[in-house]
Amino acid sequence: MEDLLGLLVPIIGVILWVVGMFNSKNDEQQPKSKPVQKVPQANTRKTQPVKSSEKQTAYASELDSTSFQDQKKQQMDRLKESIQSSESLSKKQKELLENSPIKQVKRPAAKKQPTLSVKNNLTRKGVAQGIIMAEVLGKPRAYKKRSY
Repeated sequence: MEDLLGLLVPIIGVILWVVGMFNSKNDEQQPKSKPVQKVPQANTRKTQPVKSSEKQTAYASELDSTSFQDQKKQQMDRLKESIQSSESLSKKQKELLENSPIKQVKRPAAKKQPTLSVKNNLTRKGVAQGIIMAEVLGKPRAYKKRSY
């Protein structure tokens, strides 16, 4: 049984090789078609006669100024509308908060933290706390050099 499985792989390889050889011969016998080249097309646009440059610049500047003014007016109108809509929304929100059945509860302010000053730290208690904090925040004792 093991011999059959061992021979099966080389037999499949030989069959695939033979099929590949026949396919390559068929490809060589078929004439290769040439790719179709694109032909550039002529430009069929008609050109308009050129007007005097002075008339064109005057007309263009007039159009630019009117269009600029129109655009500015449109932008200002849109801005006014957006401001009015935002104001109306904020008024509605304020009214809803005032008439809300759930009232806002004021929470007590947090406790004030003690202020740090030199005057308070020079007392007996302040010096003791300073030494303790130096031990906590300082280098570990294993790294400190000591003389015995």
